[in-house]
Amino acid sequence: MAETLYFSMAEASRRTSVAPATLRKWAARYDIDASHRSAGGHRLYSETDLERLRLVSQLKSRGWALADLANLDIAELRSMNPLDTKADLPGSVSFCGIRVVSDFASWFGPRARILEEVDVSLATGVLVWEVGSLSDQHVTRAQRLTRSGVPVLLVYHYALNRRLQQLAAQGIESVSGPLTWSTLMRWLLGQSPQSSFSDAELVHWANTQPELECECPRHVATILIQLREFAKYSQQCSLDSPAQGELHQRLFHWTQAAQLPLEEALRAVIEEES
Repeated sequence: MAETLYFSMAEASRRTSVAPATLRKWAARYDIDASHRSAGGHRLYSETDLERLRLVSQLKSRGWALADLANLDIAELRSMNPLDTKADLPGSVSFCGIRVVSDFASWFGPRARILEEVDVSLATGVLVWEVGSLSDQHVTRAQRLTRSGVPVLLVYHYALNRRLQQLAAQGIESVSGPLTWSTLMRWLLGQSPQSSFSDAELVHWANTQPELECECPRHVATILIQLREFAKYSQQCSLDSPAQGELHQRLFHWTQAAQLPLEEALRAVIEEES
């Protein structure tokens, strides 16, 4: 069994580039602390502790609030890192707006596409669109994009309530600017929502012989399995074949959206069978 290594605060500071005074402040205010103590009460940092400190430091530099980061475990912190190869992020992210382009686009590497406002209709994957004053035209264009399979995050600096309500009615998320990393990443990760049924549960219901004559659970579970497989295929195609990335990203989002009401249907028929 490999021996667990622990590091002093001085060594943790050297390895993470976080000053000792900052480590003490994070520990006191946010409980971002070493997981162990020596016999004399000194902090001892594990390799996992060091990774957490590095991630917190990186994410803080991108605008995340320490109070938010403190509540995330190591897996969640890793998921917030906007690497251009992450499978749980959309294959293509279009950015429109001076600030969102300068603050965020470069972190997404080849996934990022930068658009002028006149070219917003050419967005692929998902669109992060920043506007000054939200107009009826912005609302109409965002609605049209959403209907065509391009989810939109609309960042505004001034907006009438009725226009925000119009966006919300179409399921379009809008936020008052400036956009933060925490808001952006949570929205992006939300474009690949977690299913309420695991793969194993769907296989179970697809293979279960009903006690009653109704075979709805089996049929609905089979459809969900096929949709899930097709969503994965579309997402991978958008990464492997950039020339067809726009089409496959739209197929991915349409397929994801189709799963949600079917999961509700499966839950309803299971309850009926019980």
